[in-house]
Amino acid sequence: MDRRKLVMAIIFISWIVIIGLVVLYTEAMRESGREKLTYEKALQMDKEQILEILKEKKDQPSAYGTYIIIAMGILGFVLGLLTLWLVHTEHRIEGAKEAFLGIFTGDERKVMEILLESGGEEAQVKIRLKTGLNKVKLTRLLQQMEKKGLIEIVKGGKVNFVRFSPRVKRLLEVLRPGFEPGSLA
Repeated sequence: MDRRKLVMAIIFISWIVIIGLVVLYTEAMRESGREKLTYEKALQMDKEQILEILKEKKDQPSAYGTYIIIAMGILGFVLGLLTLWLVHTEHRIEGAKEAFLGIFTGDERKVMEILLESGGEEAQVKIRLKTGLNKVKLTRLLQQMEKKGLIEIVKGGKVNFVRFSPRVKRLLEVLRPGFEPGSLA
């Protein structure tokens, strides 16, 4: 599970917990206003005594409700931090992707973007289909990129695979620590 999905799951669970705490708090407030008298006790008291007990009970704050409010505050704070972290991470990822792709122009940029989106490796046939380049032009472009040390072409029988060179992988690691090629897509 990638980091973004994990954070989204935590945020979802936090919202469910907050809703549950609100329901518990509402119930606690409703319960704090009720006098728990048995039938026998009520028979022994007159109307004024029962009303006085109920009034006193309503005026007393519930410790249970206070704990729920504190828990909701802490959970809300954590939820806000997680959301802020997620938004910041998304901006950082976009910045790293643009910084990396900004080095390249034209068809080289298209190939590198395809490799980023595919996790760092893609079949040459799929690159040809995605870029719209003809076989000869793509082969020449990939050979030039391989000479520059940007990619590696791995012969695989009938299908060639193109992947980032170790040098480019190190560059991507510097742009974004913990980098995995598909994570910038």
